[in-house]
Amino acid sequence: MVLKDDIWTLCTSMKFPAQNILLIATRHIGDVLLNTPLLRSLRFADPDARIDALVYRWTAGILEGNPDVNRLITVNQDPRLPEYARLVKTILRFYDLAVSTLTSDRSILYAFGAARKRVSLVPPYRLNDAWKRWISQAGSSSRKRRS
Repeated sequence: MVLKDDIWTLCTSMKFPAQNILLIATRHIGDVLLNTPLLRSLRFADPDARIDALVYRWTAGILEGNPDVNRLITVNQDPRLPEYARLVKTILRFYDLAVSTLTSDRSILYAFGAARKRVSLVPPYRLNDAWKRWISQAGSSSRKRRS
């Protein structure tokens, strides 16, 4: 039987303590809703961390009032250049960790711009997605180099 204290010990012994975390969930309402357990786990792992969520403007209502989110950052599904510029100014290298729960090009690029440490879903080995794998792994100090 796993006790609450055991779970707390596992969650708080993170190798990389992130104080500013961005969760990127730029998809449909159901996709955003399915990210709420992840937000809860992130909050449980570090109750003092600042956790922001980047979502499409029309899906923001799903996370409004969620106690695990400090700030909702919204963007249109097809933003124009001025809106992209505001978004970049808001998230560019502001976060310690960016978590992208989608395999889309845009969400992985958002994660790349937001933080040096990134966690992203990347499709299985397809040549077209090699750049996503590289971007998701770049900056990861936990990777070991072969001698």
